[in-house]
Amino acid sequence: VQSHLQDRAAFDGEVLLLDDDRIYSDDGSNLGLAVDPQQLAYVIYTSGTTGNPKGVMVEHQGVCNFKFFCEHTLQIGKQDRIVQFASFSFDASCSEMIMSLFFGAALYVPDASVILDHHLFEQYVRDNGITVATLPPTYAVYLNPAHVPSLKTLITAGSASSAELVGQWKDHVRYINNYGPTEDSICSTTWVYS
Repeated sequence: VQSHLQDRAAFDGEVLLLDDDRIYSDDGSNLGLAVDPQQLAYVIYTSGTTGNPKGVMVEHQGVCNFKFFCEHTLQIGKQDRIVQFASFSFDASCSEMIMSLFFGAALYVPDASVILDHHLFEQYVRDNGITVATLPPTYAVYLNPAHVPSLKTLITAGSASSAELVGQWKDHVRYINNYGPTEDSICSTTWVYS
């Protein structure tokens, strides 16, 4: 905690004051590599297409492959502004967070009330200069590309896309349709409109 907030902390353990230079006097060298590709990166619970909840263990190798995909196929960079549309219980949320973390892009997390109203969502995208969105096709169909001029990449996922949806967006954004079970580290197949 910062020292000016110390009196607000109701904690019986050891309190470290973040603005006390003495706590930063130890060895500052980097930690050794302690992770290999088969080790667990995260666990996410999903019911997927089965309807039965299950925990999926995602290994580092899958997340590293996803980074390569984001860099080379999705072309995510530090200039991007990514919207966190997906619920934290859906693996697409991992995609949105990982994209921003790997490349230093900004991650924007709108309130649920914004997501529930597609007009408010369009305004949120416009007001925040969002450049990348991953949306279910069933949601993207309600958006007007002219109302979200900053959007450069639209990724649809979670259900089947349609030729009509591609037609609606193809002249405004880079349109990408993804599919994949959680077990494949978010995405297994990709189709990029060109």
